[in-house]
Amino acid sequence: MNFLRKYSLFITLFLTFGIIGSGLYIIQNLRKKNESLLEEIERKREEIREYELHKERAPTVALLAKLDRKKVALEAEYRGLEEKFRTYSAFAVAKEEKFPNLYFKESLYVTLDGIAERAKKKGINIPSSVGFSETGLPTNEQVPNLLLQLDMVKKLIDVIMETKISAVGSITPGAPTPVAFYKEVPIELTITDTSFNVAKFLEALGKSPAIFILDSLTLTKKGEMVAAKLTIKGMVRERKEE
Repeated sequence: MNFLRKYSLFITLFLTFGIIGSGLYIIQNLRKKNESLLEEIERKREEIREYELHKERAPTVALLAKLDRKKVALEAEYRGLEEKFRTYSAFAVAKEEKFPNLYFKESLYVTLDGIAERAKKKGINIPSSVGFSETGLPTNEQVPNLLLQLDMVKKLIDVIMETKISAVGSITPGAPTPVAFYKEVPIELTITDTSFNVAKFLEALGKSPAIFILDSLTLTKKGEMVAAKLTIKGMVRERKEE
């Protein structure tokens, strides 16, 4: 009790300053929040004044509906591209495969036979090798890139078959180049057909389940036909076997 009496003044002062300090801290925070709120209100008022001066810029029900439709369309386009990039090459060497080069040769022959059979049924003239050597064996290190090339050539020929291009002069795939999480496979292609069918082919190329980018296009008139020389980049992902 004597202790409390002796130091009561100090305790009272300590508590008083503590309460004052807490109060000042709370007031300071409230002041900052208030200033921030006032700034936000002023920004909104400025927006309203701007809309009053330029009524055509003000959001309307029609404009919001239009923006919403655009948002839905962009989201659908994004999902489509995302889905395409989930698609891997149809050819992949299993980890336990002891002879990757033989696996590639087998995949190549099976693919070429399938292309030749389909081309014959549709009456389309396609080179037998489609840019790949049918003799000799590649090194095991070359196989992953060769499989990516074969996959993109097969997908490109699917578009050619779909649009029934009458004649394919040459298909020459180049070395894949790493870009982010996928690889770009350049392909040189020459085709001959009517201008209408060439246009149909270009349209189908853009709508293909695979992703193709047209780098360059040269058209040469040959009587009633058009010879087209194209440089195309195909996008493909390589599946990593575990």
